[in-house]
Amino acid sequence: PSHLLVHLSMDFLSLPEHAFGVVCSFCNDKSLMTLREVSKPVKDKVDKLILNIKRTTVSHLEIEECMHSVIDHGISTYQQRGERASINFRIGTRRNFHLWKIGLNYVLSKLNMERIKQNAWEIELNIELGNVRIFLDHVKSHSKGAEYNSLALSELPEILQPCLDFFDNLKKIYMRRWRGEMAMPSIYPMFIDFIKKVQPNEVLCQVELQKNDSAPFVLELADLVKTINISLGEGDDVFPLPDVFPLICDMLSRKCDTLDLCDYNQPIASIKATDAERLIQYFHHLGKRINFNASIDMELLRTVIGNYEVKVDDNRDNPTNYLKIRHLDI
Repeated sequence: PSHLLVHLSMDFLSLPEHAFGVVCSFCNDKSLMTLREVSKPVKDKVDKLILNIKRTTVSHLEIEECMHSVIDHGISTYQQRGERASINFRIGTRRNFHLWKIGLNYVLSKLNMERIKQNAWEIELNIELGNVRIFLDHVKSHSKGAEYNSLALSELPEILQPCLDFFDNLKKIYMRRWRGEMAMPSIYPMFIDFIKKVQPNEVLCQVELQKNDSAPFVLELADLVKTINISLGEGDDVFPLPDVFPLICDMLSRKCDTLDLCDYNQPIASIKATDAERLIQYFHHLGKRINFNASIDMELLRTVIGNYEVKVDDNRDNPTNYLKIRHLDI
């Protein structure tokens, strides 16, 4: 009877928000889109609970340019920048994953973009590079209150600038560049503005210290972030890697107290054995609780010097080993 249907609809709408969400979590995407068309009150309730994605957490988000292989005589010769961006959401829980899948499909349908792909707890998108800002603007309007633990992004203005406008806070940032490409010093000021806004605890990035003047950027980063994981470049006969000891000391005299110079794909040492001895002396003089890691060409070692534990461990299959200098109170 129609009066019974109305009564059931009113009961459904009066459910507490959590209970309403549990019921909706059993619906597939098509059913939820159909549910939104029942009435305006139903549509508003579904939109408020499902499409706003409030109080959810994205454990990791990647926004990177797509690269494609250039084929010459049937052989992949090199990677070339493309005109598309890959966006990957890694969601921690089943409920949050379901909510984000629905919400993102809704946004993509409004923008007439390709639908998502999903794999375990990951949601993958592939969109035109020029549409990154449009996409993030629409996601932000539906995800106010959501938290993002970490972000990996390419160092392109088409990606970094929309991220600067989208994020308010982050715990960890990975600034990536394609292997073998030079870092882009022109992007450093924008990246520093991004760091100042979101105030992460940790930053991972790559610079070419020997090919461009990246030292001011690295030092400004050390003023803003406590934990830095950075690759300083490999160096060669034409552009040798400069002496990094003064730079390390300068970085750790600032806000930064955890510094990792290890690049597991790099076959050369980040620092020399003599630098390790000088660093321990400097750390004692600094009077600060330091955690420092770097690749080093040195025999395996495990000892305590003053307030610091010093270890040189095997660095997997690399010819260099892994130096760890850690304050005993950390």
